[in-house]
Amino acid sequence: MKEIQNKNEYEGYNFEFVATLLIVLWFLLNQRLFKNILPIVPTKEKPKLEYDAWSGVFYWDDEGVDVFYGKKLNVLKCLFLYRTFLLENGNQRPLNVRLKIYKWIFYQIKIRNPNWIGFQESRCSYNPQVANRIKRIRKVAYWRIEKMFNEEDEYNERISE
Repeated sequence: MKEIQNKNEYEGYNFEFVATLLIVLWFLLNQRLFKNILPIVPTKEKPKLEYDAWSGVFYWDDEGVDVFYGKKLNVLKCLFLYRTFLLENGNQRPLNVRLKIYKWIFYQIKIRNPNWIGFQESRCSYNPQVANRIKRIRKVAYWRIEKMFNEEDEYNERISE
């Protein structure tokens, strides 16, 4: 299992702290909305790993995420952030408070949806191939975002001349 070298490696696993607390508060007030709402039967033969670059979450496209929006989706993103941590690092003890909060949300939703396909062992445990794929996808996404912002800066410089 891979050992985490420093806290900088946790960079991709968080919302802002205040946002995290608001998400947890909303979840506590609305826990009943998460009871048995996630799909338990795969809808695709070969599900595709998806990445949301703005929040840093990875999920498979058969997990029913597309029906969620707003605050419900933010709660699931916390779950996905912790699960991404598990996929890349195994069941190590989280180093920061946010990951501990995400872990709590993960297990609360698991209690309410124990048979959800997103809780399959292969999707919640360390796998070197998946961890490497996640790292490559994230690297390409960061490169694309940086390229987009650089192109915008170049465009703004051209029109300001």
